Amino acid sequence: MKLTELEEAVLRTFLDGDHPVLAALRDHLAACWVSDRYYTGVGFYTDLEMPPETRAAPIDAGHIGDVTAQIEGLDHGAGFILFIADGRLSLLEGFSYGGDWPSVIGKFTVRYEREERDLSDLLQAPRRK
Repeated sequence: MKLTELEEAVLRTFLDGDHPVLAALRDHLAACWVSDRYYTGVGFYTDLEMPPETRAAPIDAGHIGDVTAQIEGLDHGAGFILFIADGRLSLLEGFSYGGDWPSVIGKFTVRYEREERDLSDLLQAPRRK
């Protein structure tokens, strides 16, 4: 399966920046696909896969959670968490800050939670050698 327009915009926002882990993970975005997507009623889980020959990023596991979105039909917006496992994009979680997840995503705007990004979880994650 392909990424939705919202998923792709959220992932691009997560992976923007100069951090070497982000740079490596950006290469994964071009090669990844959706192996499964599960809607919870108030959000979703999207499992990400990529070819086995994809070079792992210099991180064992970690997560980033500093991206939000204003989504038409979702009064209080949404938050997202990107999980990394074995040096690869693994899972994107999206959740509403109140209310049911829209069955159809119309207009949306993706942004960072704060003007200055907090990548502390990523910076403290175990590194691959």
